[in-house]
Amino acid sequence: LLRLEELVRQFLISRESLSVRVLDAEQDPTPLLKEIRDDKVPTIIIDGSAATAGLVLAKASELGMTSTFYKYILTTMDFPLLRLDSLPAAPATVLGFSMFNTSHRFYPEFVRSLNMSWRESCEFGPYPGPALSAALLFDAVHVVVGAVRELNRSQEIGGRPLACAAPGIWPHGTSLMNYLRMVEYDGLTGRVEFNSKGQRTNYSLRVLEKGRDGHREVGQPQVTPDLSLLTTPCPSPLTTPRPSPLTVALSRPQENPYVMRVGGAGGPERYEGFCVDMLRELAALLKFRFHIKLVEDGLYGAPEPNGSWTGMVGELINRKADLAVAAFTITAEREKVIDFSKPFMTLGISILYRVHMGRKPGYFSFLDPFSPAVWLFMLLAYLAVSCVLFLAARLSPYEWYNPHPCLRERPLLENQYTLGNSLWFPVGGFLQQGAEVLPRALSTRCVSGVWWAFTLIIISSYTANLAAFLTVQRMEVPVESADDLADQTNIEYG
Repeated sequence: LLRLEELVRQFLISRESLSVRVLDAEQDPTPLLKEIRDDKVPTIIIDGSAATAGLVLAKASELGMTSTFYKYILTTMDFPLLRLDSLPAAPATVLGFSMFNTSHRFYPEFVRSLNMSWRESCEFGPYPGPALSAALLFDAVHVVVGAVRELNRSQEIGGRPLACAAPGIWPHGTSLMNYLRMVEYDGLTGRVEFNSKGQRTNYSLRVLEKGRDGHREVGQPQVTPDLSLLTTPCPSPLTTPRPSPLTVALSRPQENPYVMRVGGAGGPERYEGFCVDMLRELAALLKFRFHIKLVEDGLYGAPEPNGSWTGMVGELINRKADLAVAAFTITAEREKVIDFSKPFMTLGISILYRVHMGRKPGYFSFLDPFSPAVWLFMLLAYLAVSCVLFLAARLSPYEWYNPHPCLRERPLLENQYTLGNSLWFPVGGFLQQGAEVLPRALSTRCVSGVWWAFTLIIISSYTANLAAFLTVQRMEVPVESADDLADQTNIEYG
């Protein structure tokens, strides 16, 4: 956990997901690799010895987890010792580190000596190569010898024997530690320097990547004070390898007109058709290469009781194919596990019929916003208000007035709400134009106020309905399903 502390801290800062899994006592990585495959985790960091890393990679190859989707990073410094024979042509990216300084003048002699010792002690198997522990021991001996030599130059080192149980200490121990911190040495593991705490500093690592013919160096990260890695690309005469071609899964070789197999009979098989032409156009547009692979079971893809998938869907889930091209039906179950492109064809039963065009508006279309019953009740309300207004004006003494107040003889009183004016006043209020006749009494004013409120609501509703009738043409859909089409007789079909 201490080794993963900095890694976990960096993931917490970047808010990316990190899952730590530990091998069981039996050292079988198969269950863990299956969980990682089901979780669709692309980057896997293997923190263990070279033997453990080799076992995990071998099991990953058996489970089909060595496609271009996966990237493996090995923390072991013995990455050059790994025998990756189980995945020679796997397109997965496998990165590791090494501290060896292969350009050191002692490196050839060091390897030759270890090779001779290996042959003398082991009668089987070729020499795998120098281990990092041997190189570290080689550098450690040189560092200690150099520190003791410098200490002996400054002061005489006595040969007084010491006992393990004695309370005394060696008087030259502190001086030797100081000389060890002062050592600067270019060894088999790179630059050897120590800080004031006795920790090694200013060392360099080599980033190696698995290739077809072994390992190749891709960079040299340098550890900075803020623990960031600055990768310096290594100059190499080799050209940058071309990216691996995409694997395209097809369900069956003959599916006219989408996929058609041509050639064969001793010659190479070729494919043509709508799907193949579309692939070629995409490859030319996006600059990628591809090769076509037929699915073993020849199926499109269906779920199994154990949760796995068959056909092309299974090839995509298991990362055996990068994409699938076919007359593929988009279903809800398939969309849960894979991603589809935009559909280019829609199948199913569709009903086409001519839209019924609405009739042209007539001379009395202004009556359409209200039903005939509403117009009838409005007419009855108009007559009722006129009659009530006429009677209220006749019964109220405040509606009788003298048209000639200057005459002293007996005044002749008149009432402005005659039958004609009683019918005219509601019409003016309904059309929001007003009238010359204004109510004087409280009773006639109450009747007028009720009529005005009624006309305000009616006019607002009429205006809204009339605007809707003029701008929106209602579309009647007499047939909404096949049953509706069979139950009616107005629309002919065949």
